[in-house]
Amino acid sequence: MDTQTILLFAAVIGLPLLLLTSAFIVGCFEKHPVRMFNASPPFELPSYSRAMLLHAQSLGFEPRGYGVHTKYGDKVVGLLLRSADGYVMVLIGEGTIIGMTTRKTLLFSQFAEDRILLTVDEAGTGEIDDKTTRQIVTNASFEELVQKHYTRAQTIPLPQPFLPNAGWNEIDDIYRKRCDRIVARGLARYVDAAREMFCYAPAAAFRLTIVHGFGQIFLKPSNLWRTHKRRPSA
Repeated sequence: MDTQTILLFAAVIGLPLLLLTSAFIVGCFEKHPVRMFNASPPFELPSYSRAMLLHAQSLGFEPRGYGVHTKYGDKVVGLLLRSADGYVMVLIGEGTIIGMTTRKTLLFSQFAEDRILLTVDEAGTGEIDDKTTRQIVTNASFEELVQKHYTRAQTIPLPQPFLPNAGWNEIDDIYRKRCDRIVARGLARYVDAAREMFCYAPAAAFRLTIVHGFGQIFLKPSNLWRTHKRRPSA
């Protein structure tokens, strides 16, 4: 093996390992909010959120609430929607965290026994809750997310529709139950008396960052290839 090949191999393996190791170290100490957003009055949506909303409305989704992030305030804003059939809630988030742009759309469906299907357009971290099925479709269009979500939902029994007036409380409840489960398993701990913030245990942080990251690189090459796909924008 020549020097150029060795250097290329080292870069391919070493750079992701460095980034994932950094994410693991941060993950062991970072405090995470249990609830992602606080309800707020309507505001002008940024470009990605506006584009996703237009596509969502063309498929019959209706806005159910605006929000600002519980940790970063109005630096990260959210929009909540509900599908016409009531089986899917959508959370569109966009903003800036420590100078870095974040844009993410999450689709939620609920099933019997508190099981949740979550479809998201960003690789982010992994999933350690045994009742949450997380599927990742990196940089997907809204239409693609919906198609992938409904297809996967057909494999999970006993779907439960969201109430017609569903809003942030229902999403908060999903996040709270998820956090309670991972804390009960020793994978995280609450760091405040109100149980609004938590930290992952080192073993959980390792699974969420390094194991998940290498899984995305080597087991989900389609998501790796899609990282350079342009995000929707208005």
